Amino acid sequence: MALKQRSIRSMISMILSAAVLGMAMPVGVQGAETKETAEEAVVEDEKNLEEEKDSAAGKDTDKEAEKQADEEEKEDSAKSDEVNTDAEDDAAVTVPVPIYNYDIANVVLPTSYSVALNPYELPVKTKNGTVSSAQVVSQNYGIVNKSTRDKVVTATFTIEDENAGKIVFVESKEEALNADKDTYAVYLSVVPADDTGVKVDGEDADEDTSSEALSDVAMNKAEDHAVALSEGESQISFLLSRAVYEFGDSAEIILDSKEDADQMPKLAGLAENSGGVTAFTFDGVMNPKADWAKITKGVRISVMYDYGNATGDEKIVDGTSAMIVK
Repeated sequence: MALKQRSIRSMISMILSAAVLGMAMPVGVQGAETKETAEEAVVEDEKNLEEEKDSAAGKDTDKEAEKQADEEEKEDSAKSDEVNTDAEDDAAVTVPVPIYNYDIANVVLPTSYSVALNPYELPVKTKNGTVSSAQVVSQNYGIVNKSTRDKVVTATFTIEDENAGKIVFVESKEEALNADKDTYAVYLSVVPADDTGVKVDGEDADEDTSSEALSDVAMNKAEDHAVALSEGESQISFLLSRAVYEFGDSAEIILDSKEDADQMPKLAGLAENSGGVTAFTFDGVMNPKADWAKITKGVRISVMYDYGNATGDEKIVDGTSAMIVK
């Protein structure tokens, strides 16, 4: 019985020992597990640190890349500006170039006329004191070109019979002289000056010649080149050379200015050899057999002038001072 108790105690003791031993075993295992966990934590920390380093390195790399990108962008922009500057330097520059020119039109014309039909050849004294018994009595009328260009001057004559068409205007002297006694035939013509020159108050015309003075000038007739006037319109044209102009009083145009050049030249004289002066007169004959006492009214002559720049193709008729065929 005692043996059994001892055995039970022994067994209990063994069980207890085993229990004690059993309790001790997990401690060793737990320590091993703790050590393993610590090692794993260190590894994890090292891994995290490495990742942090890699992340930091990545951020630095990104910053460096961003910085490099910014520098490249600035460099590209600078190159672009340089290209634009070069393009601007290469662009065409527009330079306005004015033409300083002047064109002064100044044709001086007579302001009054005196013409009369004188079928019975009465002595008629003109304003200059000349006495004429011609059937057509007229003063001589001058034209002067004081322009800066050669001019073609055309005089248009409009003839009107104030006797209800009783007067017949014919084309030649012969037609008027050979008409029957019942025909009031008139040969009325405008006659240009010949090439011997025109005088104004006994002198050559000059830059001071007035329009009033041109109402009675001295000239010789170029009768072979007379132009017959018919009822209605008839014309005669003249080519007159340009006058001489100069810049007086030290006048000058400042470059790149907008000055009016027309106001600067001063008239210095007329064209040489009287090329800028001409004259004309009226002439003609009347039917000597007609009874002109039955004609109670006269004839109306209207004169209108027109002028423009010469083209250079005009030709002066030989034997006249300036008449051209137009």
